[in-house]
Amino acid sequence: MPQPEKGFALAKAHIISDPWPDTIYPEPTLGHIRLQVFSNLLYGAQAIQYFNFTGLVDPVTCEKLPAYELVRQVNSEIKAYSSVFSGCKVLGVWHTGESTPSHTDRLDHMPHKKMKSLEMSGEGAIVSLIENQGHIYLAVQNRDCTDQSVLDISFYSQVYRILPDKEEYDDYSSIDVEPGNVVIFRL
Repeated sequence: MPQPEKGFALAKAHIISDPWPDTIYPEPTLGHIRLQVFSNLLYGAQAIQYFNFTGLVDPVTCEKLPAYELVRQVNSEIKAYSSVFSGCKVLGVWHTGESTPSHTDRLDHMPHKKMKSLEMSGEGAIVSLIENQGHIYLAVQNRDCTDQSVLDISFYSQVYRILPDKEEYDDYSSIDVEPGNVVIFRL
């Protein structure tokens, strides 16, 4: 699977009027930025560029724009997961949900022998199987950028959940996933 070198995320509200009818891109929320950034990483991007026309600081007043703290928070989350994403090889990406984006693969089988089941409420999930430094990771992202979803997942054997500050083993059955956020397991 070819992997993108760089991913992009919109970090500024704007309206495009020409040549089409008004297209409105709202001020991004934490869920919007997470959905854009983590989906890029789940597909293998190795760098993220934020698109915002003028930067994250107002050039006249030198005040931080609304997305500044959100981008800072998401960058901190990316850094915490660098052992998973930096230099990784994506083995496959699938989508769940009632409808899936065009030109994507629907998750119709479990992509790894340790996986028993996977269901995501709401809009569904992006599911990525990743290899990095001899480990296999499963990353599951909430495709909804506005509403929390519930991930129901089970495994045949022990797995570790990767959190920004630690790994932990637990009986994973139902996990609340914030809008656009990602849940990662080391299989």
